[in-house]
Amino acid sequence: LLIGFTLYFIILHSIKVLREEFKFMLADKQINSFWQFVSIVAPFTLVSIAAIALLFAFIHFEMLTISFGYCLLIIISSITLPHVYVMNRFYDKLKVEEIRYPG
Repeated sequence: LLIGFTLYFIILHSIKVLREEFKFMLADKQINSFWQFVSIVAPFTLVSIAAIALLFAFIHFEMLTISFGYCLLIIISSITLPHVYVMNRFYDKLKVEEIRYPG
């Protein structure tokens, strides 16, 4: 169950949100291409992957004495709160733009 939820959350949900962010930034003239969007999100993605890998390395080398599953749950939980805050602001801004420029 935990692995299924994690795969859904990371892959399917992330792709949907990234697509919405890309369309918004393109329409708002903040970016001009897909590669420009990738260059904006890549640093955050790389830092997240490095931090997760570091946590798992600590567990593997027994520097951190929790299970991999528990660590995964902590990682998902720590990402959820900032994600909710940022995405609520994003969707609020998107709604304002749709009211201003319908269609």
